[in-house]
Amino acid sequence: EGASAMSIYLAEPNLFPGLKDMPEEYPESERMESGAYRIGNPDADDIMDKPLRDARRQWEREYFQHQIEIFHGNITRIAKFCGMDRAALHRKMNKLGIFF
Repeated sequence: EGASAMSIYLAEPNLFPGLKDMPEEYPESERMESGAYRIGNPDADDIMDKPLRDARRQWEREYFQHQIEIFHGNITRIAKFCGMDRAALHRKMNKLGIFF
């Protein structure tokens, strides 16, 4: 198997509307300092081929979706199992784009 192609990409285009779409338009040092650009393969299927922030987000989404299935959507039981406050769990799920 070949290694995944690594590239610099705009992490969340809608979050920084003033940034240019093409990373080549900025010097590398400026791209890395801004935090808006990341190195990696944003389309990688394997969590290990993603930057930490993207891998963590993917893992958290999968984790909470699994808990929703296990506890049949009971937010109180999910929060208790995860060791979180219900309000914090709601905020986390909203941030991850999990709505049920």
